[in-house]
Amino acid sequence: MNVILGLLLAVFPLLAHSRTSLHKAKKYKCIEVEDKDEPTHYGWNRADEELKSIGKMSAGPPVQALTPKPYEAPATRPPHLPTNIPRDHAGRPLVLSPQHCDQVRKYAAQYGVRDVLPWVKSNCNFAKMFVPDATCEEINILVGSCYANKYL
Repeated sequence: MNVILGLLLAVFPLLAHSRTSLHKAKKYKCIEVEDKDEPTHYGWNRADEELKSIGKMSAGPPVQALTPKPYEAPATRPPHLPTNIPRDHAGRPLVLSPQHCDQVRKYAAQYGVRDVLPWVKSNCNFAKMFVPDATCEEINILVGSCYANKYL
């Protein structure tokens, strides 16, 4: 009997708590009902709008199409290369750009070379690793163009 009484005392608070839980709430389904007293078209009648004739309306005088002026690009001349620049066997000028001359300077500093032109003349096969299609004479002219333009 004590066991049954103990079980009832243990279960009763749980049953009472589940019935008075604060987290339970009733849910209602809402349905929107249209009110017949309110006008649905807010002051205009659709039938009146359909009766208006579009042909009676005028938008004013017709607008003339404007023709744009043709664009005239400023005339530029192609860059002028002097004719006395030496060229390789493919017809390309043997002149290095400032960026390439700067790259030559960086490689020379990396290998500890102070004067590039004599070093290239004496180490042509090593320089051919960077310009494999050029002859030794063409490589000398390319490096010399950096000295002529004072990039090195």
